[in-house]
Amino acid sequence: GIPAEPLFRSQSINTRTTSKGRSMDKVIRETCIAGAVIDRTVKASFPHGGARRPKSKPTSEAVRKNNDRIAAKKLTRLINANFMPGDLHVTLTYAEVVNVEKANHELDLWLRRMRREYHRRGREFKYIAVTEYENKRIHHHIVMSEIEFSTINRQWTAGRIRCTALDETRSYKALAEYLIKETQKTFRQPDNALRRRWKASRNLIRPAVKREWVSVR
Repeated sequence: GIPAEPLFRSQSINTRTTSKGRSMDKVIRETCIAGAVIDRTVKASFPHGGARRPKSKPTSEAVRKNNDRIAAKKLTRLINANFMPGDLHVTLTYAEVVNVEKANHELDLWLRRMRREYHRRGREFKYIAVTEYENKRIHHHIVMSEIEFSTINRQWTAGRIRCTALDETRSYKALAEYLIKETQKTFRQPDNALRRRWKASRNLIRPAVKREWVSVR
């Protein structure tokens, strides 16, 4: 098999004690196996021994950055669990300026046509799609099951196509972070009717996260 690679590394945590000298030697370890990648997060919550400082409300920018990190982590796991080297990252653009409603409609039509193409061949069509329009002209990014370029080109007639095969690493954290960064402004726009960062086929594997109390050591 392919050796698992740590994806999200936690910082080392030293054993601490409460104000009464008791050792706090347990932490929560979260483990998620997604495809060839195991990522592990360690969370610790130690009682405070001295005077508690007043709680400070995080800024909206801090909340946004944290939400983006969580979204990138979830999307990384989803891509790693469902896609392999040779599957595709496809970008669909428009030859003419279109509005958001028209773009969403065109994307849905294309996904429907592609689903028929795969079904006709007895294959499963898996995809994750995001749409960006805040920073540039509207375009769509799709991570999808492998198929020949000519079929994609035949079914998308609204503009140009850029197509890249997923690499051999089977660790697609950089791709997930790129998609979240690319669409972070669009996602928050009032005219984003979906209010979701991505749309995905229902047949995707959803990686489970195992949580357990473990020794700090």
